Amino acid sequence: VGLIVLAIVVFKQPVKVNFNAPGNLGFKLESAVVDENGKIQVPDEKLLQKEHYVFLGWFKNAEGTGDPINLAEAVFKESTTVYAIWDVVEYTITYDLDGGNFSAEYPREHIFGYDTPLVAPEKEYHKFLGWYDNESFEGNVYEKLPLTNNRHITLYAKWQDVAPYEDIIY
Repeated sequence: VGLIVLAIVVFKQPVKVNFNAPGNLGFKLESAVVDENGKIQVPDEKLLQKEHYVFLGWFKNAEGTGDPINLAEAVFKESTTVYAIWDVVEYTITYDLDGGNFSAEYPREHIFGYDTPLVAPEKEYHKFLGWYDNESFEGNVYEKLPLTNNRHITLYAKWQDVAPYEDIIY
């Protein structure tokens, strides 16, 4: 009579945290294996920097709702996916109106990659000649901020005096 010994070995799959960082922004991060304390090696945030974007953090959902997860403090008990969320940088537009004013809505921010049409201000007894990015009114006149603008900007209104109309009595 022979004796048969059957040994069953169960291999537990490692618990992993998958990082969903959009490839269209150039990110590809390997999954992190969770250690015996439920902790992971946190990806270096320098790897997540993207020009014209602000990294908002890691979230439990792709929409980025709720509070970001503090990966250094989080304890993971099961495999999960976390989502990297960015927001575009909005560059501030400041206007030096030199006594003029706006009678309509005007843009206060500009987003890189999009043209931002500018609005002409008004000033009594003056004709608006255009927006410049310097006080000496040198260079090109801006009718819009081009999609390549990647900085906060101050625009200066250039004016030409015009004579006020006078009532003429005959």
